[in-house]
Amino acid sequence: MSFYDYPEDVKRLTIQAHLAEVENMEKKKKYFKNAVGYTCWGGIFAPEPWLSTQCDLSVMFGPDIFEEFVLWELKMSYNRSPKYNYYHMDGPEQLPHLPLLLSIENLRCIQYVPRPEETNLSRVRDIYKPISDAGKNIWYTGDIEDLDQLGDVLGTLKGVFVTKTYSMKDYDYVMKLVEKFV
Repeated sequence: MSFYDYPEDVKRLTIQAHLAEVENMEKKKKYFKNAVGYTCWGGIFAPEPWLSTQCDLSVMFGPDIFEEFVLWELKMSYNRSPKYNYYHMDGPEQLPHLPLLLSIENLRCIQYVPRPEETNLSRVRDIYKPISDAGKNIWYTGDIEDLDQLGDVLGTLKGVFVTKTYSMKDYDYVMKLVEKFV
């Protein structure tokens, strides 16, 4: 209800949180100046500190509220860190915000995390294709075995980042899959 009752307070607190994150990023540069790189909770490595972004709260409101209260802060984050960034889109409830996310010039990558029941690529044309067509990279969290189908839909796997954990006993199997796409 604060979005309706106290919109200026929400925006003020959003900018304060943003500035605290930027301050933290600057401290990392200062205190870890000899580091070979940096990462965030997602494990993507970069040679400089950068901001990861998400707004899981956005599942509770529509694109109009997202645009007014979230989009401007995301743009500030990506302008500050234009080479290394992504947006963590957690589930289908955030899909109404995809067009606004795709409109952000400096957004480099989108990670769509499907619900457990969305194990196949049935929604690939509605989700991954628009992301790819907008020139954004894809952090793919689905089954590595589905990469053939994803490549067919996208026309390429360039710009697709995959994270998946396998046991060492599956090493040969995984390496054969990877070789298909290198």
